[in-house]
Amino acid sequence: MAIELVSVSPAQEELIVKAIVLGDRYTKTLGLLTPPAYEKAAEDGGLLVAVEAGEVIGYALFGLPKRSARIRLAHLCAAEEERGRGVAGRLVEGIKRRYPQRLGIKAKCRRDYDLSGMWRSLGFVPDGEVRGRGRDGEILDGWWLDLGHPDLFTEMESDALLVVTVDHGVFADLRGLTDTTGAEESRALEAGWMADLVEFAYTPQLVHQIRDLTDTAERQHQQAALTGLSRLSPGSAAVEERTRELVQAATQAIPGYGAEVLGHRDLPEAGDAAPIDLARQGPGATVVARLADLAVQDQQRAVPGGLPRGAPNDVSDPERAMLLSVHPRFANAILAGSKTVEVRRQRVAAPPGTPVLLYATAPTMAVVGMARIAAVHVATPSEVWSAHRGQTGITRREYDAYMSGATQASGLTMENPVSFDEPVTLNALRCAPPGPSTLRRATAT
Repeated sequence: MAIELVSVSPAQEELIVKAIVLGDRYTKTLGLLTPPAYEKAAEDGGLLVAVEAGEVIGYALFGLPKRSARIRLAHLCAAEEERGRGVAGRLVEGIKRRYPQRLGIKAKCRRDYDLSGMWRSLGFVPDGEVRGRGRDGEILDGWWLDLGHPDLFTEMESDALLVVTVDHGVFADLRGLTDTTGAEESRALEAGWMADLVEFAYTPQLVHQIRDLTDTAERQHQQAALTGLSRLSPGSAAVEERTRELVQAATQAIPGYGAEVLGHRDLPEAGDAAPIDLARQGPGATVVARLADLAVQDQQRAVPGGLPRGAPNDVSDPERAMLLSVHPRFANAILAGSKTVEVRRQRVAAPPGTPVLLYATAPTMAVVGMARIAAVHVATPSEVWSAHRGQTGITRREYDAYMSGATQASGLTMENPVSFDEPVTLNALRCAPPGPSTLRRATAT
């Protein structure tokens, strides 16, 4: 017998009564709602039941606030004997189809009910937590299912050269309350010279992992810290497809690692990131780091036709080349030879001869040329200024404003500047071909 979804109207009293009877079987977890609450939901279009052979085997009771575009899910109930048949999933999909104009579905659930697996299987992601009003002060987890509508920021293009998703290991290193082993490696991603190059983002997998932290203070701290990152919500079908591709690539190219990759907890994060053409950088996982080696050639294909004329062969070596983000004014001065020293607010460890790709920030947003490091002078800001003021191409006022609050500075002496005949634009750098994303282990400098 087929399961039918019915949007209950006030006139369908029999279905309302059957929904009430089913809900009363599970008052321990659902809480007690009086019959008028079901009748009011039906009147407002917020009672959807799953019917089979004339019996209600599940229902969803939800609110449709007039002052909010969210759907507020109060009850999601399936008869115990019918569980495993996808009744809850059918009800959620039914709500989505009936109210596609709404932004998403919001629900709250006691953490001690241990139902996070169910919410995740339905496509919900954690959305904060609050303390319940009961005597035991239980924690209520918020859950959110986005219906995929664009917002004011959806089409905004990042000014960063690269948008990277971070796994929980890296995120904890950058935003956690406590220091972790290897945190310095992750913190290299926040070096001042990378500020214009990299924008951090996160996928639902990171939200799930934060939600599962048992330390309340750490969990709440990390949840609050997510506001500083861009949120990405890839479609579940795309994630599954890309995860399958990664597993297939790993089993073919990494002998003996197939089983480990198949069960590796970090793999869903890579799958989350890949469908939206992100490069995932994270020092967290051995297997994922080895997957990066499978896709090194993608780095070369990221720039159509390869690197521009004038770039030496060793620029393509990811262990040697440095990408330096500078204002177009300073990029032009370096390439013209009038600026031979670039200053940074922190220690830069780079040996003489290191090739440097010059990325000019907005409005240019392109790699416009390259040079080589002749020497690096690390000292206090005042000492660096005294030694190189005539070569920096900036005024003392500009220098002091840039170095404000810094205790250490670096002066990078440049030599052999080369202008590219055709600057490599930000859009060109983003045009990586489809396939497994480039996964690189970030290394500290």
